[in-house]
Amino acid sequence: MSERELMSLVILVLGLSFVIVTAWARRGRSYRSRSWMYTPLGAMWTERMVILGAPTCGCGLLALSAMTLPPHAFGLELLTPDVLAVTTIVALVALGVLAFPLLYWVLVFIPVPDAFYPRWARQVRRDRRLFPQTSPSQPRDRDD
Repeated sequence: MSERELMSLVILVLGLSFVIVTAWARRGRSYRSRSWMYTPLGAMWTERMVILGAPTCGCGLLALSAMTLPPHAFGLELLTPDVLAVTTIVALVALGVLAFPLLYWVLVFIPVPDAFYPRWARQVRRDRRLFPQTSPSQPRDRDD
């Protein structure tokens, strides 16, 4: 295995791990996976990371790993130079499109609309607006 193949594989694994952990956190089946909505300090930063930052970085790393594949990587005859040229063009377009959510993630003063949140997190946000708390800690969420 060449260094380029290994680098591509490492970037792919990192991108997949970002996407998988974000999907787990957004799914919110357990209190642990929902904990990003109950962070006492820096809640907006943690929420923005799960909603915009991690998926954008994960998809960007997946696009980058597609761009770094050498011809005939891992012994696959399917990865011809023509296929890799198309893959590189698609990855560059994807990176260009991902610049918008990345910019939105960095610009903290712009509020994230409720539509980007999962249904259970919208309920938490609605409760926060209706019942502001004097304490920074949120009550434990019950597991359904």
